[in-house]
Amino acid sequence: MKTLRNLTLIAIAVLTLTVVSNQANAQTADTDAGVTTLVANLNHALELTIDDAQVVFNFDELTDYINGVGAGGDITMTGGVEATCDWKLDCAAAGATLVHQEESSYTIPIDQVGLKGTMDGGYASNTSNLVTSIVPLTTDPINLFTTASTSVSNAGTDAQNAFTIYWEMGTGTGDMNGTSLFEANYRKGQYQQTVNFTLTEIFSSQTNNQ
Repeated sequence: MKTLRNLTLIAIAVLTLTVVSNQANAQTADTDAGVTTLVANLNHALELTIDDAQVVFNFDELTDYINGVGAGGDITMTGGVEATCDWKLDCAAAGATLVHQEESSYTIPIDQVGLKGTMDGGYASNTSNLVTSIVPLTTDPINLFTTASTSVSNAGTDAQNAFTIYWEMGTGTGDMNGTSLFEANYRKGQYQQTVNFTLTEIFSSQTNNQ
């Protein structure tokens, strides 16, 4: 995803050449003037890279249904932000449930899924990681990362702004749904739901990058 904002810098240069003869009684030389306009378009670059198109939770053993999966930090998604401005990153589920792919009347509440994030790039100190512990996924935006303060900027390359999202399902961690998938006895099969990530420019006092 890319958001561009235009900033136009117009510089007008006026160049006038005048030749004057110092000889007495000489005629004044003809003069002329030309005007040209220099236009520099400084566009804000704001691009989000998601390295994993799918996050998959596999429930293969009875213990998976009882305890959930991902609590060990083994289900991850990586990405990065390339920006010439300060930014924040939110995420939200597109629907309140995961939907069975063969029988859509069967669903799993979206709060059976939880997530947290870490900033891994060189600009980690310039970005506040707002979700350091697992929180339940919701349809309301969850602010994952934002600029650390008005005195620093998190503008940079996607390598400098690299991040990792850790996912869990059915673990009941924190405020996640406390009913295990074993207790809920959901219909077996594949369930899916879309998660939308939104990258937004933050207007701040960091004029060098704004």
